[in-house]
Order: sequence, then structure tokens, then C-alpha cells
Amino acid sequence: MAFGGRTVLASVSLDIAPGSVVALLGANGAGKSTLIKILSGVHAGHGGEVRVDGTPVTLDSPLAARRLGIRTVHQRIGEGIVPGLTVAENLVFEELARQRGNPFLSGRVTLARARAIQAGLGLDWDDRVLKQDVTELGISDRQLLILARALATRPRLLVLDEPTSALSAAEAQRLFTLVARMRADGIAVLYVSHRLGEIDALADRLVVLRDGLLTEDQARPFDWDAALRAMLAQAHEATTARPVGAGVQGEAALSLRGVRLFEGRAPLDLDLRSGEVTGVVGLLGAGKTELARGLFGAEPFASGEVELDGTAYAPRRPSDAIRAGVHLVPEDRHADALVPG
Repeated sequence: MAFGGRTVLASVSLDIAPGSVVALLGANGAGKSTLIKILSGVHAGHGGEVRVDGTPVTLDSPLAARRLGIRTVHQRIGEGIVPGLTVAENLVFEELARQRGNPFLSGRVTLARARAIQAGLGLDWDDRVLKQDVTELGISDRQLLILARALATRPRLLVLDEPTSALSAAEAQRLFTLVARMRADGIAVLYVSHRLGEIDALADRLVVLRDGLLTEDQARPFDWDAALRAMLAQAHEATTARPVGAGVQGEAALSLRGVRLFEGRAPLDLDLRSGEVTGVVGLLGAGKTELARGLFGAEPFASGEVELDGTAYAPRRPSDAIRAGVHLVPEDRHADALVPG
């Protein structure tokens, strides 16, 4: 398959057996997204053949793929939700879309069905959350919503594109448990990830794409050095973590004193020093995003004082932060960092 004269996929052959997890690995531009879109019914003119249960099929639309039991959870989460509808309505959205004559389920029926769907993923949203607009959910909860909706259809093949990119460690572990359950239930899974540890823990098989070609196909145990050579076309040491020397601590570049991220919560003090990387971890709702947005002037802190290079710093808007040299790479890159069109 080619776009603008450039070949994106070149005669890729891949079999995925029921009850198996096949990991797809490849650098940016290798052709992973194109392959996913072919399986999802987005790209039909690929010149090849797709077979389901040994029978050639035509995947000329996402609806055609879904009817054949192929479900995809895309990396761009915003494409999978419908703003303006509630969380419950998004969970049962496909059932709403299939209604004839009466296009809407009653609120009582919608809530009951939504509770059953979320239970399949082990979610514990109460009715207050289910009744709120889906845009009020955080990005990780939206990811879980899309996963729950896909699994509710009992797919034949489930394609997961970077499914843990917005999940905490606990949520990712819940996903891994579900993937293992799907394998046991005979569902085929194509798992796309850059995280080697996840692939090593989950996959039965590993395939590598590079420049539109399938360059490696391994069964367990995986040879990571060979896989990385196949992906990058050069030798690479397969390590996921390595010790580093302690950085030289400089003066405090940013100081927070008595800052409250939420009304009624305990204040915090924090110093960020020059020449130092500070990691902030916490559960969902702990305030990580609020801390980042507050420093960027997107959501002012409830109270407290901040100094930047020894001078009082209280940005009222992002433009104030940018002028002061403070920049933010936000949690939701697509919604908060790009200008579509």
C-alpha cells in the first residue's frame, strides 16, 4: 500500500490464531498504523487479501470490520468517544445507534446496560459518574471506557494500539489480566506497543515491521537483541532501565510553599532545582495534572505562593507562563496541544 508514491506496506503476510496474543513492534513510520487501519476497515485499497476463519473478506468500512468481529482500540482516545453524551450513553453507544424506530433507550435501561458493560472491565463508576458528560472523564478513564465497550461485543480479533499510554500502573495491570482472560476465551489479540516489558509479559509471538516490511517473527522466548536490530536496522542493547549518575543539584529554580491543589486539601511544599529531573507520581485524582496545569497558568492553585528564580510567580494564564519561560507538554496532547486544521 502506498500514499503519495511512497510505499507504506509492502507485501506483509501475518496470521493471528484464536486465543493468541501477537505483539506488533516497529519504529515510527514503520507501517503499524496503516496495518491497523486496514484491519479496522479504514483503508480498503491495499491490494492484498484479508481472511477471517480462512474465508476472504472485504473490509471496506469500520462497520464491515465490526460485523466480522474485528474491534480496534485506537491510540487517539478522542476518536472513540462522543462528546455531549453521558458516560453511560457512550458505553452503550453502539446499541443506541442500532435502535430502529426509537433511537434512544430509556435512561433506566441505559444505566442498567452501562453498569453491566463496565462490570466486565472491573470498573466501579457510580451512577453519578455514569450520568455525567463523557468529556468530564479524565483521559485514562476515557481509555478504560473504550476498552469496556469493545470487550462487551465479544470480538473475534481485538487490536490494541498503545493501550496503556494513558493508564496508571494499577490500571495497566487490570488490562493485562483482561488480555490473559481474552486469550483463554479464544479471542485473538494484536497488541501494539513500544513498551518491551509489556510485550515480554503478555505476548505469545512477536512480529516487527520496518519500512513497510515484516522483518522479524519470533515465538517465545524472545530474542530482544534480534528484535531491536530488526526494528532499527542496527545493533542495539536490549535494556529497559539502567543506573545513571546523580545529577549536580543547583539552586532552586522553582519553589512552592503552602500550595493547595484542591480546596480543603493539605498544602504542599516543593523545590525544583536547576540541573535536576523531578518525578511526580500518584494515583488518579491525586493532583498530578492539577500541579502541572497550575504551574502553567491553566488552572490557578487554590492557595499558596510560588517563586521562579527567586521572584514571585503567579501566572493567571498560559501566556504569562510562556513569557516567564515555563512550558507544558499536556496529558492529552491531541486535545490540549494541537490546533486541528
